Amino acid sequence: MTGHSTTAPVSAFVDAGDARIHYLDWGGDKPPLLIVHGNTHAGGVYSPLAQRLSKDFRVVAMDMRGHGLSSNPGHFTWPAMRDDVTSLIDHLRLDKLLIVAHSRGGGVSMLATCARRKRIRGLIVFEPTVPLRVIDPAMPVEAQEAWARNRLARSEGRRATFPNREAAYAHYRGRGSFKDWEDEYLRAFIEHGIVDAPGGCELASSPEVESQLVRMRASTEGWEDLGPCDVPVLALFGENGGRIGNPASDSRAAIASVFSNTRVEVMPGVTHTAPMEQPAAFEAIVRGFAEGLPA
Repeated sequence: MTGHSTTAPVSAFVDAGDARIHYLDWGGDKPPLLIVHGNTHAGGVYSPLAQRLSKDFRVVAMDMRGHGLSSNPGHFTWPAMRDDVTSLIDHLRLDKLLIVAHSRGGGVSMLATCARRKRIRGLIVFEPTVPLRVIDPAMPVEAQEAWARNRLARSEGRRATFPNREAAYAHYRGRGSFKDWEDEYLRAFIEHGIVDAPGGCELASSPEVESQLVRMRASTEGWEDLGPCDVPVLALFGENGGRIGNPASDSRAAIASVFSNTRVEVMPGVTHTAPMEQPAAFEAIVRGFAEGLPA
């Protein structure tokens, strides 16, 4: 791992159709790298990684619609979220771009990569979320509905408000998917994934947004007839992420069906949030993949 940059990012916005998309830009005349986060997170959650990578890359970390400081137009579809990413790529004129994406951001970035393949030199996806029917076209409707009910119960039961940020930190420290996070990443989540609100603070991505994103997985809009794409892809999965072998979440075959140049690797000892659990190992993987790409 290389040294830690102290460069502060620029906070800015781009208009993308019906949404105003926020992003952080560490700048510089270096190869561009775009970070696209997963559900309920924000681009700034990756600030520790971005700061380190910014020594050698122009790092940009975006907030997906309904997350962080981006607007919530109340409209969540795969094509709309894809276009948020491509609008940012076009606005910043990013070429020879490496995208690093997590979970829902991974699925959205797969679509964006196909749409801007001539401007993207590589894609890293960690356990990307894709439509249920793309993973398994034969999945019974009952199985899809059962999956959605389970996920909706989890999202709608999430606590959304706190008296202050320290209370939010105490709530998440050692809890659920956050229990194995390095502390600087949890602090980054508290800073960027939570916003001030009357009487305290609240999640920037509300349970209602998460519920809409859960329902969105039933749609294959934007995924039909993607066709082969030869952009090099590194598909990462966590040993303990619960996705490999899961009929609702194992996207390995779906990735390979779209991207002809796909390599799959499993990170040992990590769950679905590996970048926050083993950030040094994840950074090394990003750098290694980037070094192996054509200039």
